[in-house]
Amino acid sequence: MRTLAIVGHQAQALHPHLNVKPLTIKDIDLQCALVPMPAAQPRPDQLRGRQVLVRTEAFSCNYRDQGLLLEAYLGNPDTCLWPIGSEFCGTVQATGPEVQGLKPGDRVLGNNAYIGNQFVQAQSLGVVTNNASLEYQIYPQEQLLRVPDCMDSLTAAGFSLGAQTAYSMVRKARLQRGDHVLIMSATSNTSLFILGALHARGIEMTLCSSSTKAAEIAAQYGAAFIPVSDHTEERLRSRAQEIGGFCAVLDPFMDMNAGIALPALRPGGRYVTCGFLNQVKHDYDYQAPHRTLLYDLIGQGIVNNIELHFNCLGETRDLEAALDDYRQGKLTILIDSVFGEGQEKFFLERTFENRERLGKVIFHYGGQA
Repeated sequence: MRTLAIVGHQAQALHPHLNVKPLTIKDIDLQCALVPMPAAQPRPDQLRGRQVLVRTEAFSCNYRDQGLLLEAYLGNPDTCLWPIGSEFCGTVQATGPEVQGLKPGDRVLGNNAYIGNQFVQAQSLGVVTNNASLEYQIYPQEQLLRVPDCMDSLTAAGFSLGAQTAYSMVRKARLQRGDHVLIMSATSNTSLFILGALHARGIEMTLCSSSTKAAEIAAQYGAAFIPVSDHTEERLRSRAQEIGGFCAVLDPFMDMNAGIALPALRPGGRYVTCGFLNQVKHDYDYQAPHRTLLYDLIGQGIVNNIELHFNCLGETRDLEAALDDYRQGKLTILIDSVFGEGQEKFFLERTFENRERLGKVIFHYGGQA
């Protein structure tokens, strides 16, 4: 069994044959390696109830992984051995006696269904794993969905979190064909999934982004495009006046974007957000957010009867809707690049450091692609 991990100096000494590679993420010097794990591979006869043994074929990381791996390393830089990754595609190896609908050989991805963790009697599971690169893992069946036959394993390895989040945000926005929607940070992974979901529904879109590739994406989806510049707020207002205000804003980074995006909403519009830029503990060298003050947000929201929706992940039905759109050819997923054994450093640098990345970056162990 192996895993792609961030490796501390003492941990490296315990594994002297590791091919450790230095890398830098947000100006913090780290080490990474493909690590053979000393723990024995789980055996099929160990499975209980609805447990499923899965061999990971491919995996990917998300924005949240950056904070997790940096926090793990900075908290214990000597002994850190942190397996990375939060999305995967794997093959079922064995199932517990109560599993129904899955069998050995089926390909699966994670179901990150989540409704919150306060005042909830039933278990609210959320993100399936923070260590998706572990080659063999046991999951509860409730946190797995079967990969459609028409979806290759590389696409499946970068699908579930972005799709589940995006389709939940779109559901909360309550959009109808012909509505005009503003999508902020339009080349982020979440926004790219939102683009696909809205395009499948005939929604009119305006994209706002600082990426040099955003104009190309806008043209591909038949959307208007407003680049981030000193005149972004003015141009958003002008666009809003042309269409009578946006019906909704869908935004992955509220702290960075709300100050210029909220005024573009029409009265009664919906602002749906799933996060903020500085959501991890450490202060990295990011471009300073607009930092909308709470009283500004509340004031604008009240006078225009704006609905503000916070979104964390999504429900099973959201991921199922995304998979159904993919089956029907309505949803296209962008894969930026694929890396394999010996390319661990390049995989992580492309994932977290390359601003020209567009779409998911996948690490492939091998097997069916």
